[in-house]
Amino acid sequence: MKEKSTRLTVAQVYQLLINERENELKTSPATALWTKGTLTKHKTMLRHLSEFKTTLYFEDVNDDLLARFELSLINKGLSNNYCYKSMKDIKTFFNWATKRGYNKNMAYQSYSQRFRDETKSDSTINLYALSEEELAAIQTFPTSRKAIDRVRDIFVFACYTGLRFSDVIALRWSNINGDILDVVAKKTNHRQRFALANEALRILAKYPKAPDEDDPRIFPTISNQKYNAHLKEVGKLAGMTGDWITEKQSGRTKTREVRPKYELLTSHVARRTFVTMCLRKGMSPEDIRAVTGHTTADMMMKYVKFDDESKREKMSILNENASQESRQSLIMQSLMTSVFGSVYLPRRSILKSSRAIQPLPMLILPSSPTSEATSTPAPSTSSASPPTSSTKFSKLS
Repeated sequence: MKEKSTRLTVAQVYQLLINERENELKTSPATALWTKGTLTKHKTMLRHLSEFKTTLYFEDVNDDLLARFELSLINKGLSNNYCYKSMKDIKTFFNWATKRGYNKNMAYQSYSQRFRDETKSDSTINLYALSEEELAAIQTFPTSRKAIDRVRDIFVFACYTGLRFSDVIALRWSNINGDILDVVAKKTNHRQRFALANEALRILAKYPKAPDEDDPRIFPTISNQKYNAHLKEVGKLAGMTGDWITEKQSGRTKTREVRPKYELLTSHVARRTFVTMCLRKGMSPEDIRAVTGHTTADMMMKYVKFDDESKREKMSILNENASQESRQSLIMQSLMTSVFGSVYLPRRSILKSSRAIQPLPMLILPSSPTSEATSTPAPSTSSASPPTSSTKFSKLS
């Protein structure tokens, strides 16, 4: 495409993009390409870019300049994770400028980011989800403050639906049909349709639609910033006194900090709690993804946070295997004693001997009075109808 004749700086063109997206949000928010959060993020990036170099033209952009800009973000004490996402935002802007004809310098496309967040590989940090006991404590603590109660309701509703804060706060009664929620996620444009758990339905019942309203929002409007601030108070009132570990990497330096759980309670904890709780209750990853809208299992698993109790349950299978092996050994020793007399064999010898003795499977043991009853096969369920979405998610009720 032919380059614009007017020579504008990178910052000036970036401002044009921001103005365009901001106008979309004002005039047609339902079809706007950016959310308010994305708009704020790009405004911040423009500020960082202007502070780095006041007058920068597209023809000046190369690997060295982009590396120095990335390093300038690190030198501000910003995390590797923040810088990594910020450089992707810069490339998004350059793509737009190229498509619109403001830029014809393709050097930015080959730039490889220098700093990545190595802490992402550690699932014990920066991934927070509530245990069932903590969620129950949040649901039940008494309060007479309406603002706190509303924030609690929004958070618990998100814990039982897996919806992002932006989608919960935008819910309207037209998205609810009986116990079915049908909504298109703002971030991904992915349609999510599933049956609501009883706790989610209980919360909806607290916010009835007024007879004179056409299609109102279900929950009172609140900003994400104010919501997160109130959430910390909710966690404190619910007695969340345990600790979570938070780790930040800036450049090559890692800093780890132990903080009270309630201080780290944010809207996104609800989404992670939903995924973790569903997996803990035996729901398949495919069913969970149908609700959350994650396109791959790997993306979904980034949200999983198993607490110590869940890990203990998972590891208990080793104890079960050991107990089963011990029982089998005792049965084998009993059988061999009945055949060969009172003979002592080490445990390993017993197991080895079991493979060598052929007649043992032919032994007829005295049957117990209840053996016939216990060996009766269970009725076939092959004719049962497949589970509906309602039954799939009833485990959360």
